[in-house]
Amino acid sequence: MEDFPDTVPPEWLAKGGVMLPVYLREAMWLSFAGSSVPAALQVGVGKVCAVSGERWTGQLSRTPQNYVVLPRQPWLDVPGSLPWPTR
Repeated sequence: MEDFPDTVPPEWLAKGGVMLPVYLREAMWLSFAGSSVPAALQVGVGKVCAVSGERWTGQLSRTPQNYVVLPRQPWLDVPGSLPWPTR
């Protein structure tokens, strides 16, 4: 968000994070190669968790699991048209 201080809403700047703009219905493939340090990563698409399909909370959950475990999870495919609403 830091790269767009004049164009994103102030609450986005306050919360922080990463914005990855894509075209509507464009699929996304994320690669997590390059680190051997264990980590939990959440991926959200339009206020929906891309892993569980549940509403985005920003908190890790085991049931249903809403994160991927790195480096065990080498990549994540996010389809262009999700089977759940994203807004």
